[in-house]
Amino acid sequence: AVNIAGVAATVRNNTLRLFTNNGVYVSTGVGTTSTVIRNNLIDNTNDTGDCIETNLSSPQIIGNTLTNCDRGVHVVGAAAPTVTGNNVITGNNYGVYANGSSGVATLPVVTGNQIFTNDNFNFIAATYGATGASIKLNATGNWWGATDPTTIAGTISDLTDSNTSTLPSVDYSNFLNGPNGSAVPGNYLLGKLLVVPGANGERVS
Repeated sequence: AVNIAGVAATVRNNTLRLFTNNGVYVSTGVGTTSTVIRNNLIDNTNDTGDCIETNLSSPQIIGNTLTNCDRGVHVVGAAAPTVTGNNVITGNNYGVYANGSSGVATLPVVTGNQIFTNDNFNFIAATYGATGASIKLNATGNWWGATDPTTIAGTISDLTDSNTSTLPSVDYSNFLNGPNGSAVPGNYLLGKLLVVPGANGERVS
């Protein structure tokens, strides 16, 4: 529907429906870091295509409703878009899909949104390279449709699910107690546990 390549643009206050591939597609270029996608309704009605895809680009994604797409936000390649300002990402196959493209730095910052009731996962991190396990993705301060951390974790696919060195951890701490709510206090362990045999029994590190 809207394709932006290598320039700064603003996409604001639109309704986008019934597109084939992407509602908004932002691709390679330094200028795209100043691109703003704000206050749009992107609803593909049939769970196909991506509501927003950022490919080697880092736009600001603010206050949109993204629904009924294959992926609400699809981040591909070396990109660090900011997904903030109470985006409502719901009813897609995948809410946020971070595609590391086999080793590049795909580092979306996803904070202060409502990401819930997406069919497969609310957030998925996939195809990062050999150093993926050293990466922590910032998905703090969102409403995930629940306040139980185990329930929330079940809607996120990352290192804790596959226990391989190629995937990052998704930091969903400070999750909210409701839409536009307050952070639920607590201490949370992210990543994988390493059990080390020792002379006096096993040690977890």
